[in-house]
Amino acid sequence: MKKLFQQYLSEFAFLKPEEINSILENTSIETFKKGSVLLREGEIARKCYFVLSGCIRQYKYANEKETTIEFYTERETILSYTSYMNSIPSEYYLSCLEDSTLVSGTKEQEEIIQKQCPNLKSLSNIFIPVDYSRTEKHLSSIVNSTPEERYKSLLDTRPELLNRVPLNLIATYIGITPESLSRIRKRFLKN
Repeated sequence: MKKLFQQYLSEFAFLKPEEINSILENTSIETFKKGSVLLREGEIARKCYFVLSGCIRQYKYANEKETTIEFYTERETILSYTSYMNSIPSEYYLSCLEDSTLVSGTKEQEEIIQKQCPNLKSLSNIFIPVDYSRTEKHLSSIVNSTPEERYKSLLDTRPELLNRVPLNLIATYIGITPESLSRIRKRFLKN
């Protein structure tokens, strides 16, 4: 699996071979079974992750219900940013919806890599805006779009999730009940 991560890093022309080696040497590959919890609400996020394989769900439990914030799949980074950067308790859970293989790193490992890899900042400057933009678009859709529009957007942008994620969790992601999602899906199938 390190080879797969190495191939991915090699796609970034600005990373020198020695920088890629430093990243590989200072990160770990971890495997998790479906249902494993990577982070619980109230815990401090000590690691950041990159998905080699699998599907991870970020969610919040409030008012006696779970709300899905995001799904992370192959080639995406996972970070409970505020908790990790400020060493404060996380507001979210992270759990594996599938058996998953993740690259993980800690702040200490990140500091070592940053000393050895000046271009690591460039890599962070790619990941952070993409993640932020995706989250911002999703939040905007919850406020400004109808459930049908949110479902259509999911179909257009991340159709693979419908085959990988239970529909009740998809419903919490687009902010509706499973019953409402069922009705919307039936309407879409008719059209």
